[in-house]
Amino acid sequence: MKIGRVLLIGMAICLVLSSCKIADSSIGNHDSVSGKIKILYNDELTFMQEYGGFIISEFPNIDIEIIEAKSGNLRNTTIREQFVRTINEQRPDIIISNNLDIYSMLIQEGVLFSLQQKIRKDNYDVTSMHQGILDLIRSKGDSELYGLAPFFTNQAIFYNKDIFNKYGVPHPKDNMTWPEIFSLAERVSSNNSTATDRVYGFNFLHSSPFINTMYTVAPAYNLRVINPDTKELNIGSKRWKEIFTEVIGAYKKNVIPNTIINTNNKITKEELQAADFFLRGKSAMTLDSLNLITRMNSSDNKSNLDWAVVTAPVGPENLEQAAYYFPSSIFSIFQNSSNKDLSWEIIKYLNSRKFAKINSKLNSSQLSTRLLDDKDNIRFGKDISSFYKLTPILSDYSSLYDISTDFVKVLNQAGQEEFDKVLNEGKLLDVAIQNIIQKSASANPSIKK
Repeated sequence: MKIGRVLLIGMAICLVLSSCKIADSSIGNHDSVSGKIKILYNDELTFMQEYGGFIISEFPNIDIEIIEAKSGNLRNTTIREQFVRTINEQRPDIIISNNLDIYSMLIQEGVLFSLQQKIRKDNYDVTSMHQGILDLIRSKGDSELYGLAPFFTNQAIFYNKDIFNKYGVPHPKDNMTWPEIFSLAERVSSNNSTATDRVYGFNFLHSSPFINTMYTVAPAYNLRVINPDTKELNIGSKRWKEIFTEVIGAYKKNVIPNTIINTNNKITKEELQAADFFLRGKSAMTLDSLNLITRMNSSDNKSNLDWAVVTAPVGPENLEQAAYYFPSSIFSIFQNSSNKDLSWEIIKYLNSRKFAKINSKLNSSQLSTRLLDDKDNIRFGKDISSFYKLTPILSDYSSLYDISTDFVKVLNQAGQEEFDKVLNEGKLLDVAIQNIIQKSASANPSIKK
């Protein structure tokens, strides 16, 4: 463990810990616990920043060794085999999956230890954790927990209260659908203003109309992009066309700014700030994570916006579920670890109320899976409880693209080009969709045209 690199981080954590004496019956005193623990993670410094300093403070007599292993594109069989081989050769005690795809793959490969026995033996409380996140994790392991995630990410609708008050339009509310969001956005768009003075009703950040529809709007409807049986692209279906039409209509009415940053080039800080319409007070609403709060309160972007937040858009068929929940890092125990007891103590601590309370006081940009008191859902004086109110859609949207990354790239590029022609050249949507299907299908023989 490289102590020098994390000394300042450790000092800051100690200051926080010294002011946070929090009782937690689910974990004991770990001062007498000793031993060495091997942890698999893709970057040592990042691990020490996010978790290592807290573990050192809670377990002062254990030694941590970080095994760096880049998971890369695990859809590539060679990379996947190499990743599993690294685990079996290095024999870490704790394995951290960065996403559900990696976690699911490791369960399939049989390298993770089920935590159910440990949970039952210690009567470890999982009822006060966000049940939707636990359900997501369970869904990958035949209803068993092979890991626990201290944090998760989610998105919500941020809105500028001043803009809504100016137009006398009711503020957004929880459990709105995308059509309701776009309809509300149209009522607070200043379409008659010059381009310089214009205020948009809604903005997506840094992406094209096609990308926004595919990866932001469509997931709320739980639609499949590819039929898993026929291997056909589904984007020509009636439901998909309805969603494309809804989003394109909002762009054509100037409800949403049509600004695309070319990600093939290096993006400057100025370009990023210019595209962040909500942060500049030029958009009434946006969909974003807690990172937006961090940006609004950074020294570069210090904002005086009077804002509030409501839940992310939901699908009309289920008003209580959203598609934007993802566990941040899932902590699991290696099936062949000889250090399962100590590994479990560390996982218990990182998923405890004590650890969650400490992070809430740090104004972390992450959401705690362990549910806390209402007062802990205040960040920079704002209530963020709407991030917790819904449950996740259990189907993993990213897995629908489990064909090849090359195919996804071609699909996105074709979609961006064709939608640009629909918006700017009057091309028919039906023709654009057929062109997208033809171009992307040719990139992968397994996809039927």
